Amino acid sequence: MPASGGGRVVPLSPARRLVADLLRACRDVPAVVADRPVDLSALVAARERSAPRPLWVALFAKAFALASMEERALRQSYIGFPWAHLYEHAEPIAMVTVERDHGGEPIVFAVRLHGAHARPLGELDAALRHAKAGPAAEVAGLRRARRLARLPRPLRRLALWAGLHASGRLRERHSGTFGLTSVGALGAGLMHVVAPLTSTFHYGLFDAAGRIELRLTFDHRVYDGAVAARALVATERALLGPILDEVKAGAGG
Repeated sequence: MPASGGGRVVPLSPARRLVADLLRACRDVPAVVADRPVDLSALVAARERSAPRPLWVALFAKAFALASMEERALRQSYIGFPWAHLYEHAEPIAMVTVERDHGGEPIVFAVRLHGAHARPLGELDAALRHAKAGPAAEVAGLRRARRLARLPRPLRRLALWAGLHASGRLRERHSGTFGLTSVGALGAGLMHVVAPLTSTFHYGLFDAAGRIELRLTFDHRVYDGAVAARALVATERALLGPILDEVKAGAGG
């Protein structure tokens, strides 16, 4: 056992300070979680035959983007300035959470996928792989996160506030329309996430039969549980419809 009083103070790194400020920005979001168990065994089998296998996060990003085009409330954001109102975005923009080592520290940042509903899976997959392993100087999301993290705290918090609340267009540009996060590749699932966006899609782990829990954390100010339920049904429909067809085509049918 370590000697009593043998601990040490570990200062917050710029990356951890940014995470702390982002969580502070989430404190007023009345988040609710919806979940839906689904059988994706057909998609699991098709993906196994693909070479290379597309990342699951790419499949889910496109599926939820397709659901967002079908369910317009998923493309709406609560804007509190200068008065409380909703802003409806023309198309979905996914912000996918990625972790990578940078300077000996695991850094979490968001990869912006514009128009994921209309882009080929291979393109989305390549963008996410590049963000995870490409040269750091070429990863826009990492560069933005590092610049923001190095700002003084008042400016950092002001930038976060402006990117979420100043206007619908600024929110779309800097924060996207929905988030997607997962630790499934590490053998765990998130039951609830803290996020400032209207919708954050996440999921559990596959069982041996190819079943999985789809989860949606949503801002209750923007839509209600019935919309969340329809959103998860639409996501499942996209996964077993156009997404499955595209994966099969990539696997040679």
